[in-house]
Amino acid sequence: MAGKMMRRGVLLGLLALIGVGGYYIYPIIKAKLYAENVNIMAIGEDEKAPVFIPTGSTMEDVANLLEKEGIINDKDIFKSNAAKMNYDGGNVVPGFYMVEGKWNVKKLIQELRIGRGRQEVSFRTDDVWTIEQAIGKMTKTLELDSATYVNYVLSDEVLDKYGMSKASIITLFYANKYQCDWAISAEELTELMASKYRVFWTADRKAKAKEIGLSQTDATTLASIVYRECGNKLSNEWSTVAGLYMNRIKKGMKLQADPTVKYANGLFDINRVYNKHLKIEHPYNTYHITGLPPGPISTVKEAVIDAVLNYEKHNYIFMCAKPGGYSAGHNFAATSAEHSRNRNAYIAWQNANNIK
Repeated sequence: MAGKMMRRGVLLGLLALIGVGGYYIYPIIKAKLYAENVNIMAIGEDEKAPVFIPTGSTMEDVANLLEKEGIINDKDIFKSNAAKMNYDGGNVVPGFYMVEGKWNVKKLIQELRIGRGRQEVSFRTDDVWTIEQAIGKMTKTLELDSATYVNYVLSDEVLDKYGMSKASIITLFYANKYQCDWAISAEELTELMASKYRVFWTADRKAKAKEIGLSQTDATTLASIVYRECGNKLSNEWSTVAGLYMNRIKKGMKLQADPTVKYANGLFDINRVYNKHLKIEHPYNTYHITGLPPGPISTVKEAVIDAVLNYEKHNYIFMCAKPGGYSAGHNFAATSAEHSRNRNAYIAWQNANNIK
């Protein structure tokens, strides 16, 4: 009997000790979890780490993401402090963040909460021929899915909203560098592009386009052909080439622009256009149609559109690349005889250099 009482006394003593210990230990654990000055970073103090928080993420998702990416080493402390600082629900803002290793847990949550530390990403829309290529290039640095965004941009809803067709919608996507939020929505991104379009087309530019008999889409379409003929290296020829095409349009001549043949054949990277390529019956093949194609054949710089609006006045109606390659520029001619001489000289150079 005495033994049982002794064991019971020992047990009660242990429980009391545990209770007392818990009384003192729990606040310590709680303080640790809620210690806002604790650095839980798994990266060095001088290091930075990119974090992309997807749309619809919860605080739990962010905690798991930070741990998975090797940015924090104590998920429980992060979650405890996040709950205390109301970092959840609408306060979890998707986007791109650059986390610094010197931050404590409070600073980390402050930078993530309501998107305070959110940073922009950049993308380019130059050196692309089609709207699909442009969007593919853009979405490489965005959360948006490329195929989904293509379908959105080409939807009747968007085309009607901006007064565009499937052929002309690419006029919104100037060849340029842009910055925006990584988690930007399809609607916001399209409006960003459209806002640049509206800013560019001032009353003065609209008046110039009307004066030379071109719509805004026509001017951009012609600029895209000029751009693909000259690129950036021959920017000094933009206005000259634009004037040549305007002369052909006024005379009712076919433009016969090789870049449109490449576009029509889907052969964007070929160095040489052959007769077999010219034969394709396509609305963009200017050897087949008279006048401008339905829309631009690529994204185009705003400066090239200005070159079209202020095209050089001359009597040229022919041009041919000079022997020496693309960067050598073009020989211009007002007569077919002069053009034939220029063309023969260029073909001879191509054959001599085995350019296919």
